[in-house]
Formats: sequence, structure tokens, C-alpha cells
Amino acid sequence: MNEKRTLSSTDDLPAKRRFRADVLDLTINADISGQRAARLLQNASLAGTENIADLATVPIGKNSARDLIRKCFRNTKWPDTYELQVPALNPATDATQLMTLSILLPHELLSAVLKVNKMEQLMTNQQAALAHRPDLQDHLARAAQLLDVDPSNTVIAGIWVDSVPFNSDRSQSLETVSLSLVGEGTLRREALTSMGFLVRQRAEGKMISAIFSIPLFGPQNCKIDFLHVCDLGTTSDFLGSLLYFLMEFVVSGNSRREKCVTLFREIDAFYRANNSENRLPKLVPTMLRAELHGKLKSPKLRAKAGEARVLVPCAVQLAEKFLDTSVPAQNTMIHACHRLNSMYSCLSEHHWLPERFQQASREFLLLMSGLESHFEDLKLFRIKPKAHLLMELAVDDVNPSKHWTYRDESFGHSLALLARRRGGQFSMKAVSNAVLKRFLAGNQLLRLDE
Repeated sequence: MNEKRTLSSTDDLPAKRRFRADVLDLTINADISGQRAARLLQNASLAGTENIADLATVPIGKNSARDLIRKCFRNTKWPDTYELQVPALNPATDATQLMTLSILLPHELLSAVLKVNKMEQLMTNQQAALAHRPDLQDHLARAAQLLDVDPSNTVIAGIWVDSVPFNSDRSQSLETVSLSLVGEGTLRREALTSMGFLVRQRAEGKMISAIFSIPLFGPQNCKIDFLHVCDLGTTSDFLGSLLYFLMEFVVSGNSRREKCVTLFREIDAFYRANNSENRLPKLVPTMLRAELHGKLKSPKLRAKAGEARVLVPCAVQLAEKFLDTSVPAQNTMIHACHRLNSMYSCLSEHHWLPERFQQASREFLLLMSGLESHFEDLKLFRIKPKAHLLMELAVDDVNPSKHWTYRDESFGHSLALLARRRGGQFSMKAVSNAVLKRFLAGNQLLRLDE
């Protein structure tokens, strides 16, 4: 799939159309107010700027932003948005009530995609993806059997659900549900059957989500995300404990901050030698271990997902340079670094070997478990629930890179920018409507042949 984006690029536009595109981008992303944009357009029209005659007619007033965004929908192929009443929690009353939500309908989105693409092209891309996705092949075969559909003419779709803060003080979150096509849907194999899961939920007195009423949807259709399980989970836990141990017991220095400077000097040299893109800006003691109510928590590296990934091979170099192989615990750390690096090296499509990934993951977790027992008093190398999810990833036959959510997370950030408000209430209706309208106004339907 092509990269998801919300901001328009003007590089491929004729010079006479670039000013129009830039002003609309500023308006759509709430970088300037609608009134300011309308005034800019009127003044540009008076100065003789071309290709903005329709925009320059928008009056300067409280509805300027709305009117400018509406101009973007002339001759659009996007479907209409719909409003419906949904139950939601009102934080002011701490009670559930019906609220208005703006949505796009999935089948209308697919119909819109087919207006600018041929079904044959869509299916060609899907078949190419299915070659590396036995889980999707099984799902499609099950759909063909239960729903009596032609698998050669059936489009697979998946959904990604997450929440992302979007206002300045991060007190408001945007709940995002996006659709993915061409074999990038999220499906998962699990020992617990769909019926077994539903029975267990009801036995525990838990409500069952309406999403399970979708035909063929069950727990096996939920895929574990490598980014959250490893990069932001087990990997960050391990790296935090490793760096904390090096800082506290191995590297020389007059203070923890000075020791971190020594470690970061080694990390920075690794970055420069490998031309790394995702780099930690610094390393300070508080990035390795936090306190909660005056008590030290188990170490965990405070880093973004990409920054943690880049540090995995660097950890091997740090371990081999600073740790002593004659000390059993330190030698175990070195082996754990190698197993973790081996696990990550399998993620490349050209180096994917399911058996090697499973073996490296299992050995890494066994080594980490041994370290946890050894450093129980210090609370280092703690095994957390995400380690169990890593083992489930390991026993699957699908490369985790086929369904990880790096691009989805970036897309969520882009939607958060569209959700920014320059005034008014943070109501479900206002925010959902603004995000959808701004997204549709700033993007064209994807053409697969471009």
C-alpha cells in the first residue's frame, strides 16, 4: 500500500496552483483560522494571484473555515459522511448517554476506491500479499465456505483501532478506527476458539462487543502488534534493565548522569557508524528507571518504537564491550542481547525464517527469565505479560512485519493534527465531523497504479 498521509505536497503541482494548495492545507490542519485564510485569499486575489477565484469569494466571518473546506469537495469522489447516535461516557456526569458521531461507511469507501481503480488491480495486489500470509489464506477459504463467495473475487479488509491525544494538554483523545485493504488486514491464530472466548466473557459477567456480530469475526481475527509487544514492551524492558545495570554497576563515573554520558557516547558512535535514522536525543538516568509513590519501578527505557529498534544491535556492542563473560549473570546478558538481535534480524522479508524467529524468541525469553530470577531483589529484567504475547507471535507462521502498526500509528498522529480545534467544545459530534471533513478535503482517493 502507498504511504498514508494527510498533508498535501505541492512539489508535483503547477506553480499557479501551489498557493491555493498551501492555504487550504493551513486551513484544513487548523494552522491558521478560517478568517485569516479567507483574508489571505481575498488579498491574494486583489494582487492578481491565479486559480483562487472561487476561494476568494468566501466571506470573512465565523464560518470561513467551514466554507473553505466545503470548496474542497467540488467534484469529489469521496462518499458522504453519516451521523448516528452512539452510547458514550459523559466525563462531566460520569454517566453513559447517547451522543452524535460522524462516520464513513466501509462499503461506500470500497465503492469509492473502485471508482478510481480497477477490481483486477485490487485483486492482483491482494494475491501478491496472500503469498506470504497463510493466515489470510485460511480466513479467505473459511469465508468462501461459510458465505458461499468466490475467493478470487473477494476483497479482504482489516481494521485498526487506537486512541491518540490531540489537544495541547493531552487531556482529550481521538478514538480512531481505520480501514486497510489489499491483504493488510489484521488476523490472528489463537488456541481459544471464538465460541470459547464468548462463553468465557459471559461467564465473567462481561459485555460482548458488537464487533463480534460481524460475520466470520472472532478472537482469531485479532493480530498481535509487534510494535507494542516488543519495541514499546519487552524490548524496552530489556534495554532499560541492561542500560541501568551498566550505569549502576559497570561503567565508571562520578555520578549516574556522568555514566549515562559515557554510555550515550558509545550509542552515538553506533548511530554515526550505521547512519541510523531513529536516534535517542540523549540518555539520562530518568529515561531508564522511574519512581511510583516513592518506590523504584522495574527499569524500562523511555524511547519511541523506532528508537528502541535501532538500539537492539547497539546493545550487542555495548554488552560485548562492557560486560565480563567470566561472570555468569553478565555472560547471560550478552547471550540475551544476541538472541534479541537475531529475533529482530528475522523480520526482514528476505531473512524471514519462522523456525529461527521462534527459536530466538524462546531463547531470549528464557535468558531474560533467568536474569529476572537472579536480580529479583533489584527488580531487573522483569518478565511482563507482553512476553507471553511475544511467544504467541513466535509460534505463528506469519512475519510480524506483515501486520505491525508503524504506519497506522503515524496515521493516528496525522488524524490528531486534523482534530485540533481553535475554539468551541470538544464534543464527539464536533470532533468526529471535523476530522472526517478535513481528511476528505485534504486527500484524494488512492490510485493503485500510481
